[in-house]
Amino acid sequence: MASLTKKLIHGRAYYYLRETARVGGKPKVVRTVYLGRADDILARLEQASEPLRAESRSFGAVAAALKVARALGIAEAIDRACPNRSSPSLGTYMLLAAVNRAVCARSKRAFADWYAQTALARLVPLPAEALSSQRFWEAMDRLEEEAIAQAEGEIARNLLERFELDPETLVYDTTNFATFIDSANKRNTIARRGHPKQGRRDLRLVGLALLVALDGCVPLAQRPYAGDRPDASEFPEAVSLLKRRLAELGLPLEQLTLVYDKGNNSEENQALADELALGLVGSLVPTHYPELLRIPAERLRPLERDPTTRLYRTGAEVYGKRRTVVVSHSERFHARQRRGLAQTLLKARHQLWHLRGVVERGRHRMDERGLTARIEQIRKPRWLKQLLSVEGDLEAGTLRFQIDRGALTRLDGELLGKRLIFSDRDQWTDEQIIEAYRAQSKAERGFRQMKHPVFAAFSPAFHWTDQKLKVHAFYSTLALTLVHLIEREAHKAGIEDGAQQIMRQLSEIDELTLIYPPAGGRQGRPRVRRRIADNLDLAQSRLYDALGLAELAP
Repeated sequence: MASLTKKLIHGRAYYYLRETARVGGKPKVVRTVYLGRADDILARLEQASEPLRAESRSFGAVAAALKVARALGIAEAIDRACPNRSSPSLGTYMLLAAVNRAVCARSKRAFADWYAQTALARLVPLPAEALSSQRFWEAMDRLEEEAIAQAEGEIARNLLERFELDPETLVYDTTNFATFIDSANKRNTIARRGHPKQGRRDLRLVGLALLVALDGCVPLAQRPYAGDRPDASEFPEAVSLLKRRLAELGLPLEQLTLVYDKGNNSEENQALADELALGLVGSLVPTHYPELLRIPAERLRPLERDPTTRLYRTGAEVYGKRRTVVVSHSERFHARQRRGLAQTLLKARHQLWHLRGVVERGRHRMDERGLTARIEQIRKPRWLKQLLSVEGDLEAGTLRFQIDRGALTRLDGELLGKRLIFSDRDQWTDEQIIEAYRAQSKAERGFRQMKHPVFAAFSPAFHWTDQKLKVHAFYSTLALTLVHLIEREAHKAGIEDGAQQIMRQLSEIDELTLIYPPAGGRQGRPRVRRRIADNLDLAQSRLYDALGLAELAP
Protein backbone atom coordinates (compact mmCIF):
# COMPACT_ATOMS: atom_id res chain seq x y z
CA MET A 1 0.00 0.00 0.00
CA ALA A 2 1.37 3.41 -0.98
CA SER A 3 0.93 6.68 0.91
CA LEU A 4 2.12 10.28 0.62
CA THR A 5 4.17 11.56 3.62
CA LYS A 6 5.12 15.17 4.37
CA LYS A 7 8.21 16.18 6.32
CA LEU A 8 9.02 19.69 7.57
CA ILE A 9 12.74 20.47 7.35
CA HIS A 10 13.85 23.98 8.37
CA GLY A 11 10.28 25.12 7.94
CA ARG A 12 9.93 23.76 4.40
CA ALA A 13 7.64 20.89 3.41
CA TYR A 14 9.14 17.95 1.53
CA TYR A 15 7.15 14.99 0.26
CA TYR A 16 7.91 11.27 0.06
CA LEU A 17 6.05 8.37 -1.47
CA ARG A 18 6.15 5.39 0.93
CA GLU A 19 5.05 1.86 0.14
CA THR A 20 4.28 -0.48 3.08
CA ALA A 21 3.72 -4.21 3.23
CA ARG A 22 3.47 -6.92 5.86
CA VAL A 23 6.82 -8.57 6.56
CA GLY A 24 6.81 -11.38 9.11
CA GLY A 25 3.22 -10.50 9.96
CA LYS A 26 4.11 -6.90 10.84
CA PRO A 27 3.65 -3.71 8.74
CA LYS A 28 6.95 -2.36 7.38
CA VAL A 29 8.07 0.39 4.95
CA VAL A 30 9.52 -1.49 1.96
CA ARG A 31 10.09 1.42 -0.45
CA THR A 32 10.56 5.18 -0.15
CA VAL A 33 10.66 7.55 -3.15
CA TYR A 34 11.68 11.18 -2.64
CA LEU A 35 9.33 13.51 -4.54
CA GLY A 36 10.67 16.89 -3.42
CA ARG A 37 8.75 20.04 -2.63
CA ALA A 38 5.27 20.84 -3.96
CA ASP A 39 6.75 23.00 -6.73
CA ASP A 40 8.99 20.11 -7.80
CA ILE A 41 6.03 17.73 -7.99
CA LEU A 42 4.01 20.25 -10.02
CA ALA A 43 6.89 20.79 -12.47
CA ARG A 44 7.34 17.06 -12.90
CA LEU A 45 3.62 16.57 -13.58
CA GLU A 46 3.57 19.37 -16.15
CA GLN A 47 6.69 17.97 -17.84
CA ALA A 48 5.26 14.45 -17.94
CA SER A 49 2.02 15.63 -19.60
CA GLU A 50 3.87 16.97 -22.66
CA PRO A 51 5.92 14.68 -24.92
CA LEU A 52 9.53 15.50 -25.56
CA ARG A 53 8.89 14.99 -29.30
CA ALA A 54 6.40 13.42 -31.69
CA GLU A 55 7.06 11.41 -34.84
CA SER A 56 4.59 10.66 -37.63
CA ARG A 57 4.72 7.62 -39.90
CA SER A 58 2.49 6.60 -42.79
CA PHE A 59 0.24 3.76 -41.66
CA GLY A 60 -2.99 3.23 -43.59
CA ALA A 61 -1.83 2.26 -47.09
CA VAL A 62 1.13 0.11 -46.00
CA ALA A 63 -0.96 -1.64 -43.34
CA ALA A 64 -3.73 -2.43 -45.84
CA ALA A 65 -1.24 -3.72 -48.43
CA LEU A 66 0.66 -5.76 -45.83
CA LYS A 67 -2.53 -7.31 -44.46
CA VAL A 68 -3.63 -8.42 -47.95
CA ALA A 69 -0.11 -9.67 -48.76
CA ARG A 70 -0.09 -11.79 -45.59
CA ALA A 71 -3.54 -13.17 -46.42
CA LEU A 72 -2.20 -14.20 -49.84
CA GLY A 73 0.83 -15.84 -48.23
CA ILE A 74 3.20 -14.03 -50.63
CA ALA A 75 6.37 -14.38 -48.57
CA GLU A 76 5.71 -18.02 -47.68
CA ALA A 77 4.92 -18.98 -51.30
CA ILE A 78 8.15 -17.40 -52.57
CA ASP A 79 10.24 -19.01 -49.82
CA ARG A 80 8.77 -22.41 -50.66
CA ALA A 81 9.48 -21.92 -54.35
CA CYS A 82 13.03 -20.74 -53.69
CA PRO A 83 14.26 -22.11 -50.31
CA ASN A 84 17.08 -20.18 -48.66
CA ARG A 85 18.48 -19.65 -45.20
CA SER A 86 19.21 -15.96 -45.52
CA SER A 87 17.73 -13.42 -43.16
CA PRO A 88 15.63 -11.59 -44.13
CA SER A 89 14.28 -14.29 -46.41
CA LEU A 90 13.80 -13.85 -50.14
CA GLY A 91 10.03 -13.89 -49.63
CA THR A 92 10.29 -10.99 -47.17
CA TYR A 93 12.25 -8.91 -49.68
CA MET A 94 9.70 -9.55 -52.44
CA LEU A 95 6.79 -8.83 -50.09
CA LEU A 96 8.35 -5.49 -49.14
CA ALA A 97 9.03 -4.68 -52.80
CA ALA A 98 5.40 -5.43 -53.70
CA VAL A 99 4.05 -3.30 -50.82
CA ASN A 100 6.35 -0.44 -51.83
CA ARG A 101 5.21 -0.60 -55.47
CA ALA A 102 1.57 -0.72 -54.36
CA VAL A 103 1.86 2.28 -52.05
CA CYS A 104 4.66 4.59 -53.16
CA ALA A 105 7.03 3.24 -55.82
CA ARG A 106 10.68 3.90 -54.93
CA SER A 107 14.00 2.69 -56.24
CA LYS A 108 15.88 0.12 -54.16
CA ARG A 109 18.39 2.83 -53.22
CA ALA A 110 15.63 5.03 -51.80
CA PHE A 111 13.71 2.14 -50.22
CA ALA A 112 15.33 2.25 -46.76
CA ASP A 113 14.46 5.94 -46.25
CA TRP A 114 10.86 5.34 -47.32
CA TYR A 115 10.60 2.25 -45.09
CA ALA A 116 11.76 4.21 -42.04
CA GLN A 117 8.98 6.75 -42.59
CA THR A 118 6.21 4.14 -42.60
CA ALA A 119 4.65 1.71 -40.14
CA LEU A 120 6.60 -1.10 -41.84
CA ALA A 121 9.49 -0.23 -39.53
CA ARG A 122 7.26 -1.47 -36.67
CA LEU A 123 5.29 -4.17 -38.50
CA VAL A 124 8.24 -5.79 -40.32
CA PRO A 125 11.26 -4.69 -38.23
CA LEU A 126 14.58 -5.09 -40.06
CA PRO A 127 18.06 -3.62 -39.49
CA ALA A 128 19.01 -0.75 -41.80
CA GLU A 129 21.87 -2.69 -43.40
CA ALA A 130 19.38 -5.37 -44.58
CA LEU A 131 17.56 -2.79 -46.71
CA SER A 132 20.45 -1.59 -48.83
CA SER A 133 20.05 -1.69 -52.60
CA GLN A 134 22.84 -4.29 -52.79
CA ARG A 135 20.98 -6.67 -50.47
CA PHE A 136 17.80 -6.25 -52.55
CA TRP A 137 19.66 -7.00 -55.79
CA GLU A 138 21.33 -10.05 -54.25
CA ALA A 139 17.88 -11.32 -53.23
CA MET A 140 16.50 -10.70 -56.73
CA ASP A 141 19.42 -12.64 -58.23
CA ARG A 142 18.22 -15.81 -56.47
CA LEU A 143 14.70 -15.73 -57.92
CA GLU A 144 14.63 -17.58 -61.22
CA GLU A 145 11.78 -17.80 -63.72
CA GLU A 146 10.72 -21.31 -62.64
CA ALA A 147 10.47 -20.22 -59.00
CA ILE A 148 8.41 -17.18 -60.00
CA ALA A 149 5.94 -19.42 -61.85
CA GLN A 150 5.67 -21.80 -58.88
CA ALA A 151 5.15 -19.00 -56.35
CA GLU A 152 2.67 -17.25 -58.62
CA GLY A 153 0.62 -20.46 -58.91
CA GLU A 154 0.42 -20.86 -55.13
CA ILE A 155 -0.51 -17.20 -54.65
CA ALA A 156 -3.26 -17.56 -57.29
CA ARG A 157 -4.69 -20.57 -55.40
CA ASN A 158 -4.68 -18.59 -52.16
CA LEU A 159 -6.36 -15.74 -53.99
CA LEU A 160 -9.25 -17.92 -55.12
CA GLU A 161 -9.66 -19.66 -51.75
CA ARG A 162 -9.11 -16.88 -49.22
CA PHE A 163 -10.82 -14.06 -51.10
CA GLU A 164 -13.48 -16.27 -52.76
CA LEU A 165 -12.64 -14.82 -56.16
CA ASP A 166 -14.95 -15.75 -59.06
CA PRO A 167 -12.79 -16.68 -62.09
CA GLU A 168 -15.74 -17.27 -64.45
CA THR A 169 -14.69 -14.49 -66.86
CA LEU A 170 -10.97 -14.19 -67.69
CA VAL A 171 -9.53 -11.33 -69.74
CA TYR A 172 -6.21 -11.51 -71.58
CA ASP A 173 -4.46 -8.31 -72.64
CA THR A 174 -1.00 -6.86 -73.21
CA THR A 175 0.80 -3.54 -72.97
CA ASN A 176 4.36 -2.24 -72.83
CA PHE A 177 6.36 0.00 -70.51
CA ALA A 178 9.26 2.32 -71.20
CA THR A 179 12.60 1.59 -69.52
CA PHE A 180 15.81 3.60 -69.17
CA ILE A 181 18.11 0.82 -70.35
CA ASP A 182 20.96 2.11 -72.46
CA SER A 183 20.82 1.23 -76.15
CA ALA A 184 24.35 -0.21 -75.97
CA ASN A 185 23.44 -2.65 -73.18
CA LYS A 186 23.82 -6.12 -74.74
CA ARG A 187 22.94 -8.09 -71.59
CA ASN A 188 19.27 -7.35 -72.11
CA THR A 189 17.17 -9.05 -74.79
CA ILE A 190 13.57 -8.23 -73.82
CA ALA A 191 13.91 -4.43 -73.60
CA ARG A 192 13.66 -3.34 -77.24
CA ARG A 193 12.45 -0.45 -79.30
CA GLY A 194 8.96 -1.00 -80.64
CA HIS A 195 5.55 0.63 -80.86
CA PRO A 196 5.19 2.50 -77.53
CA LYS A 197 1.75 2.65 -75.93
CA GLN A 198 2.90 5.53 -73.72
CA GLY A 199 4.41 7.58 -76.56
CA ARG A 200 8.09 7.26 -75.54
CA ARG A 201 9.64 6.31 -78.89
CA ASP A 202 13.12 7.21 -77.62
CA LEU A 203 13.21 4.42 -75.01
CA ARG A 204 13.47 0.64 -75.03
CA LEU A 205 10.25 -1.14 -74.13
CA VAL A 206 9.29 -4.18 -72.07
CA GLY A 207 6.04 -5.94 -72.92
CA LEU A 208 3.76 -7.40 -70.25
CA ALA A 209 0.93 -9.86 -70.78
CA LEU A 210 -1.69 -10.27 -68.04
CA LEU A 211 -4.45 -12.80 -67.46
CA VAL A 212 -7.01 -11.07 -65.25
CA ALA A 213 -10.09 -12.33 -63.42
CA LEU A 214 -12.90 -9.89 -64.07
CA ASP A 215 -14.00 -10.18 -60.43
CA GLY A 216 -11.96 -7.33 -58.95
CA CYS A 217 -9.72 -7.12 -62.07
CA VAL A 218 -7.16 -9.21 -60.17
CA PRO A 219 -4.23 -10.78 -62.10
CA LEU A 220 -3.91 -14.58 -62.08
CA ALA A 221 -0.83 -14.77 -64.31
CA GLN A 222 1.74 -12.47 -65.90
CA ARG A 223 4.48 -12.78 -68.49
CA PRO A 224 7.04 -10.16 -69.56
CA TYR A 225 8.19 -10.35 -73.17
CA ALA A 226 10.21 -8.47 -75.80
CA GLY A 227 8.92 -4.94 -76.28
CA ASP A 228 9.05 -5.08 -80.08
CA ARG A 229 6.95 -8.24 -80.32
CA PRO A 230 3.44 -7.86 -81.82
CA ASP A 231 0.50 -8.96 -79.68
CA ALA A 232 -0.44 -11.74 -82.08
CA SER A 233 3.07 -13.22 -81.87
CA GLU A 234 2.90 -13.34 -78.08
CA PHE A 235 -0.52 -15.02 -77.97
CA PRO A 236 0.76 -18.64 -78.32
CA GLU A 237 3.01 -18.17 -75.28
CA ALA A 238 0.06 -16.73 -73.39
CA VAL A 239 -2.08 -19.74 -74.28
CA SER A 240 0.64 -22.05 -72.97
CA LEU A 241 0.81 -20.06 -69.70
CA LEU A 242 -2.98 -20.07 -69.44
CA LYS A 243 -3.14 -23.87 -69.86
CA ARG A 244 -0.57 -24.37 -67.12
CA ARG A 245 -2.21 -21.94 -64.69
CA LEU A 246 -5.72 -23.33 -65.17
CA ALA A 247 -4.38 -26.86 -64.63
CA GLU A 248 -2.65 -25.74 -61.41
CA LEU A 249 -5.83 -24.11 -60.14
CA GLY A 250 -8.04 -27.07 -61.06
CA LEU A 251 -10.82 -24.84 -62.41
CA PRO A 252 -13.80 -26.28 -64.35
CA LEU A 253 -12.92 -25.24 -67.92
CA GLU A 254 -16.45 -25.55 -69.28
CA GLN A 255 -17.59 -22.78 -66.92
CA LEU A 256 -14.83 -20.32 -67.85
CA THR A 257 -14.87 -17.72 -70.63
CA LEU A 258 -11.76 -16.08 -72.10
CA VAL A 259 -12.06 -12.57 -73.55
CA TYR A 260 -9.37 -11.04 -75.79
CA ASP A 261 -9.12 -8.30 -78.42
CA LYS A 262 -8.65 -8.43 -82.17
CA GLY A 263 -4.93 -7.64 -81.92
CA ASN A 264 -4.42 -11.35 -81.21
CA ASN A 265 -6.43 -12.58 -84.20
CA SER A 266 -4.98 -15.05 -86.69
CA GLU A 267 -5.86 -18.50 -88.00
CA GLU A 268 -3.11 -20.10 -85.91
CA ASN A 269 -3.97 -18.22 -82.72
CA GLN A 270 -7.66 -19.00 -83.01
CA ALA A 271 -6.86 -22.68 -83.40
CA LEU A 272 -4.81 -22.53 -80.19
CA ALA A 273 -7.61 -20.70 -78.37
CA ASP A 274 -10.13 -23.32 -79.52
CA GLU A 275 -7.94 -26.07 -78.01
CA LEU A 276 -8.36 -24.54 -74.53
CA ALA A 277 -11.94 -25.85 -74.34
CA LEU A 278 -13.04 -22.57 -72.76
CA GLY A 279 -15.81 -20.29 -73.85
CA LEU A 280 -14.40 -17.58 -76.10
CA VAL A 281 -15.40 -13.97 -76.76
CA GLY A 282 -13.38 -11.83 -79.16
CA SER A 283 -13.76 -9.15 -81.80
CA LEU A 284 -13.18 -9.01 -85.54
CA VAL A 285 -11.66 -6.41 -87.83
CA PRO A 286 -14.86 -4.82 -89.21
CA THR A 287 -13.48 -4.16 -92.70
CA HIS A 288 -12.85 -7.90 -93.13
CA TYR A 289 -16.64 -8.50 -93.04
CA PRO A 290 -18.16 -5.76 -95.26
CA GLU A 291 -21.44 -7.67 -95.67
CA LEU A 292 -22.03 -7.40 -91.89
CA LEU A 293 -21.29 -3.67 -91.90
CA ARG A 294 -23.95 -3.10 -94.58
CA ILE A 295 -26.78 -4.53 -92.46
CA PRO A 296 -29.47 -1.78 -92.42
CA ALA A 297 -29.75 0.22 -89.20
CA GLU A 298 -33.46 -0.62 -88.85
CA ARG A 299 -32.57 -4.30 -88.37
CA LEU A 300 -30.53 -3.50 -85.23
CA ARG A 301 -32.50 -3.69 -81.99
CA PRO A 302 -31.69 -1.67 -78.81
CA LEU A 303 -29.83 -3.40 -76.03
CA GLU A 304 -32.14 -3.88 -73.07
CA ARG A 305 -29.78 -2.48 -70.44
CA ASP A 306 -28.28 0.20 -72.68
CA PRO A 307 -30.67 1.71 -75.28
CA THR A 308 -27.79 3.75 -76.77
CA THR A 309 -26.37 0.46 -78.09
CA ARG A 310 -28.12 -1.35 -80.91
CA LEU A 311 -27.25 -4.83 -82.15
CA TYR A 312 -27.94 -7.57 -84.66
CA ARG A 313 -27.16 -11.24 -84.06
CA THR A 314 -26.16 -13.63 -86.80
CA GLY A 315 -23.70 -16.40 -87.59
CA ALA A 316 -20.58 -16.29 -89.74
CA GLU A 317 -17.54 -18.31 -90.71
CA VAL A 318 -14.80 -17.09 -88.36
CA TYR A 319 -11.36 -18.68 -88.71
CA GLY A 320 -12.64 -21.94 -90.14
CA LYS A 321 -15.58 -22.41 -87.76
CA ARG A 322 -19.19 -21.28 -87.67
CA ARG A 323 -19.59 -18.91 -84.74
CA THR A 324 -22.11 -16.50 -83.28
CA VAL A 325 -21.42 -12.90 -84.34
CA VAL A 326 -23.05 -9.84 -82.81
CA VAL A 327 -22.94 -6.58 -84.79
CA SER A 328 -23.19 -3.75 -82.26
CA HIS A 329 -23.45 0.00 -82.78
CA SER A 330 -22.85 2.31 -79.81
CA GLU A 331 -23.84 5.97 -80.02
CA ARG A 332 -21.15 6.92 -77.50
CA PHE A 333 -18.48 4.98 -79.38
CA HIS A 334 -19.69 6.54 -82.66
CA ALA A 335 -19.43 10.06 -81.26
CA ARG A 336 -15.98 9.34 -79.84
CA GLN A 337 -14.69 7.98 -83.15
CA ARG A 338 -16.22 10.90 -85.06
CA ARG A 339 -14.45 13.41 -82.80
CA GLY A 340 -11.16 11.55 -83.18
CA LEU A 341 -11.51 11.44 -86.96
CA ALA A 342 -12.27 15.17 -87.11
CA GLN A 343 -9.12 15.93 -85.12
CA THR A 344 -7.04 13.61 -87.32
CA LEU A 345 -8.37 15.25 -90.50
CA LEU A 346 -7.70 18.73 -89.17
CA LYS A 347 -4.13 17.81 -88.28
CA ALA A 348 -3.55 16.26 -91.71
CA ARG A 349 -4.93 19.35 -93.47
CA HIS A 350 -2.60 21.61 -91.47
CA GLN A 351 0.34 19.40 -92.46
CA LEU A 352 -0.72 19.48 -96.14
CA TRP A 353 -1.14 23.26 -96.10
CA HIS A 354 2.38 23.56 -94.75
CA LEU A 355 3.71 21.11 -97.36
CA ARG A 356 1.89 23.01 -100.13
CA GLY A 357 3.65 26.22 -99.04
CA VAL A 358 7.01 24.46 -99.19
CA VAL A 359 6.28 23.10 -102.69
CA GLU A 360 4.99 26.42 -104.02
CA ARG A 361 7.97 28.40 -102.72
CA GLY A 362 10.33 25.90 -104.33
CA ARG A 363 12.95 26.19 -101.58
CA HIS A 364 13.44 22.54 -100.81
CA ARG A 365 15.60 19.55 -101.70
CA MET A 366 12.82 17.05 -102.25
CA ASP A 367 12.52 14.91 -105.34
CA GLU A 368 9.32 13.18 -106.45
CA ARG A 369 10.08 10.17 -104.25
CA GLY A 370 10.62 12.39 -101.20
CA LEU A 371 7.38 14.27 -101.84
CA THR A 372 5.45 11.01 -102.19
CA ALA A 373 6.97 9.72 -98.95
CA ARG A 374 5.90 12.86 -97.06
CA ILE A 375 2.38 12.66 -98.46
CA GLU A 376 2.07 9.00 -97.50
CA GLN A 377 3.32 9.80 -93.99
CA ILE A 378 0.58 12.42 -93.62
CA ARG A 379 -2.05 9.95 -94.90
CA LYS A 380 -0.79 7.15 -92.66
CA PRO A 381 -3.33 7.52 -89.79
CA ARG A 382 -6.37 5.28 -89.85
CA TRP A 383 -8.90 5.89 -92.67
CA LEU A 384 -7.05 8.88 -94.19
CA LYS A 385 -5.92 7.00 -97.31
CA GLN A 386 -9.53 6.48 -98.34
CA LEU A 387 -10.65 9.96 -97.28
CA LEU A 388 -7.82 12.22 -98.51
CA SER A 389 -6.75 12.48 -102.15
CA VAL A 390 -3.49 14.37 -102.73
CA GLU A 391 -1.76 15.33 -106.00
CA GLY A 392 1.67 16.97 -106.03
CA ASP A 393 3.80 18.25 -108.94
CA LEU A 394 7.26 19.56 -108.07
CA GLU A 395 7.96 20.88 -111.57
CA ALA A 396 4.77 22.93 -111.59
CA GLY A 397 5.19 23.80 -107.90
CA THR A 398 1.66 22.73 -107.00
CA LEU A 399 0.04 20.53 -104.39
CA ARG A 400 -3.70 19.87 -104.39
CA PHE A 401 -5.71 17.88 -101.88
CA GLN A 402 -9.36 17.32 -101.03
CA ILE A 403 -11.57 15.24 -98.75
CA ASP A 404 -13.75 12.63 -100.42
CA ARG A 405 -17.13 13.57 -98.95
CA GLY A 406 -18.80 10.45 -100.33
CA ALA A 407 -16.24 8.19 -98.66
CA LEU A 408 -16.65 10.16 -95.43
CA THR A 409 -20.43 9.69 -95.53
CA ARG A 410 -20.07 5.94 -96.18
CA LEU A 411 -17.52 5.62 -93.37
CA ASP A 412 -19.81 7.47 -90.96
CA GLY A 413 -22.83 5.39 -91.91
CA GLU A 414 -21.31 1.92 -92.19
CA LEU A 415 -18.28 1.70 -89.92
CA LEU A 416 -18.07 4.32 -87.18
CA GLY A 417 -19.44 3.18 -83.83
CA LYS A 418 -19.62 -0.48 -84.85
CA ARG A 419 -17.99 -3.56 -83.40
CA LEU A 420 -18.15 -7.14 -84.59
CA ILE A 421 -18.07 -9.48 -81.60
CA PHE A 422 -17.82 -13.23 -82.02
CA SER A 423 -18.31 -16.04 -79.51
CA ASP A 424 -18.73 -19.79 -79.33
CA ARG A 425 -21.17 -19.36 -76.43
CA ASP A 426 -24.12 -19.99 -78.74
CA GLN A 427 -26.50 -20.46 -75.80
CA TRP A 428 -25.71 -17.02 -74.37
CA THR A 429 -28.03 -14.08 -74.87
CA ASP A 430 -26.91 -11.02 -76.82
CA GLU A 431 -26.64 -9.12 -73.53
CA GLN A 432 -24.32 -11.74 -72.04
CA ILE A 433 -22.00 -11.64 -75.06
CA ILE A 434 -21.88 -7.82 -75.07
CA GLU A 435 -21.30 -7.72 -71.31
CA ALA A 436 -18.45 -10.25 -71.58
CA TYR A 437 -16.79 -8.26 -74.37
CA ARG A 438 -17.09 -5.00 -72.43
CA ALA A 439 -15.40 -6.72 -69.50
CA GLN A 440 -12.19 -6.20 -71.42
CA SER A 441 -12.32 -2.44 -70.97
CA LYS A 442 -12.86 -2.93 -67.24
CA ALA A 443 -9.85 -5.23 -67.00
CA GLU A 444 -7.68 -2.81 -69.01
CA ARG A 445 -7.76 -0.43 -66.07
CA GLY A 446 -5.18 -2.70 -64.46
CA PHE A 447 -2.66 -1.55 -67.06
CA ARG A 448 -3.75 2.05 -66.54
CA GLN A 449 -3.17 1.56 -62.82
CA MET A 450 0.34 0.19 -63.46
CA LYS A 451 1.08 3.35 -65.43
CA HIS A 452 0.09 5.51 -62.46
CA PRO A 453 3.22 7.23 -61.10
CA VAL A 454 2.59 6.21 -57.45
CA PHE A 455 0.15 3.36 -56.78
CA ALA A 456 1.11 -0.04 -58.30
CA ALA A 457 3.51 1.69 -60.69
CA PHE A 458 5.58 -0.50 -63.03
CA SER A 459 7.84 2.36 -64.11
CA PRO A 460 10.51 3.38 -63.59
CA ALA A 461 12.31 0.03 -63.70
CA PHE A 462 15.89 0.53 -62.50
CA HIS A 463 17.16 -2.82 -63.78
CA TRP A 464 19.32 -3.81 -66.72
CA THR A 465 19.15 -7.61 -67.15
CA ASP A 466 16.38 -9.92 -68.36
CA GLN A 467 16.32 -11.84 -65.08
CA LYS A 468 15.87 -8.75 -62.91
CA LEU A 469 13.26 -7.28 -65.24
CA LYS A 470 11.27 -10.51 -64.90
CA VAL A 471 11.48 -10.26 -61.10
CA HIS A 472 10.46 -6.60 -61.35
CA ALA A 473 7.42 -7.56 -63.47
CA PHE A 474 6.54 -10.23 -60.87
CA TYR A 475 6.44 -7.96 -57.82
CA SER A 476 4.86 -5.12 -59.85
CA THR A 477 2.03 -7.49 -60.75
CA LEU A 478 1.78 -8.48 -57.08
CA ALA A 479 1.49 -4.77 -56.26
CA LEU A 480 -1.42 -4.46 -58.72
CA THR A 481 -3.01 -7.50 -57.04
CA LEU A 482 -2.74 -5.83 -53.62
CA VAL A 483 -4.25 -2.55 -54.82
CA HIS A 484 -7.18 -4.20 -56.61
CA LEU A 485 -7.91 -6.51 -53.67
CA ILE A 486 -7.94 -3.51 -51.33
CA GLU A 487 -10.39 -1.83 -53.71
CA ARG A 488 -12.49 -5.01 -53.91
CA GLU A 489 -12.71 -5.30 -50.11
CA ALA A 490 -13.71 -1.63 -49.89
CA HIS A 491 -16.43 -2.13 -52.52
CA LYS A 492 -17.79 -5.10 -50.58
CA ALA A 493 -18.22 -2.72 -47.62
CA GLY A 494 -20.19 -0.27 -49.78
CA ILE A 495 -17.33 2.14 -50.49
CA GLU A 496 -17.57 2.93 -54.21
CA ASP A 497 -14.41 5.05 -54.65
CA GLY A 498 -11.84 3.98 -57.26
CA ALA A 499 -8.50 2.39 -56.47
CA GLN A 500 -6.48 5.60 -56.69
CA GLN A 501 -8.84 7.53 -54.41
CA ILE A 502 -8.90 4.67 -51.89
CA MET A 503 -5.10 4.40 -51.83
CA ARG A 504 -4.75 8.16 -51.52
CA GLN A 505 -7.13 8.27 -48.54
CA LEU A 506 -5.33 5.36 -46.88
CA SER A 507 -1.90 6.92 -47.40
CA GLU A 508 -3.03 9.96 -45.40
CA ILE A 509 -3.76 7.84 -42.29
CA ASP A 510 -0.73 8.20 -40.01
CA GLU A 511 0.41 6.67 -36.76
CA LEU A 512 1.95 8.94 -34.15
CA THR A 513 4.87 8.03 -31.90
CA LEU A 514 4.92 10.20 -28.75
CA ILE A 515 8.10 10.17 -26.66
CA TYR A 516 7.71 11.24 -23.00
CA PRO A 517 10.30 11.85 -20.28
CA PRO A 518 11.18 8.89 -18.01
CA ALA A 519 8.59 8.24 -15.32
CA GLY A 520 11.12 8.44 -12.54
CA GLY A 521 12.50 11.86 -13.41
CA ARG A 522 15.76 12.27 -15.24
CA GLN A 523 16.84 8.66 -14.75
CA GLY A 524 15.67 5.78 -16.91
CA ARG A 525 14.52 5.35 -20.49
CA PRO A 526 11.99 7.68 -22.16
CA ARG A 527 8.46 6.36 -22.36
CA VAL A 528 7.06 5.70 -25.87
CA ARG A 529 3.37 5.75 -26.77
CA ARG A 530 2.02 4.98 -30.25
CA ARG A 531 -1.47 5.60 -31.59
CA ILE A 532 -3.34 6.32 -34.79
CA ALA A 533 -3.73 10.04 -35.53
CA ASP A 534 -7.21 11.18 -34.53
CA ASN A 535 -7.79 13.44 -37.54
CA LEU A 536 -9.45 10.78 -39.73
CA ASP A 537 -12.32 12.02 -41.85
CA LEU A 538 -15.48 9.98 -42.49
CA ALA A 539 -14.13 8.28 -45.64
CA GLN A 540 -10.90 7.28 -43.91
CA SER A 541 -12.78 5.97 -40.87
CA ARG A 542 -14.95 3.80 -43.12
CA LEU A 543 -11.88 2.40 -44.90
CA TYR A 544 -10.12 1.82 -41.57
CA ASP A 545 -13.05 -0.28 -40.35
CA ALA A 546 -13.81 -2.02 -43.66
CA LEU A 547 -10.22 -3.23 -44.10
CA GLY A 548 -9.80 -4.22 -40.44
CA LEU A 549 -6.71 -2.06 -39.97
CA ALA A 550 -7.16 -2.06 -36.19
CA GLU A 551 -5.43 -5.48 -36.23
CA LEU A 552 -2.16 -3.80 -37.27
CA ALA A 553 -2.62 -0.55 -35.38
CA PRO A 554 -0.22 0.15 -32.46
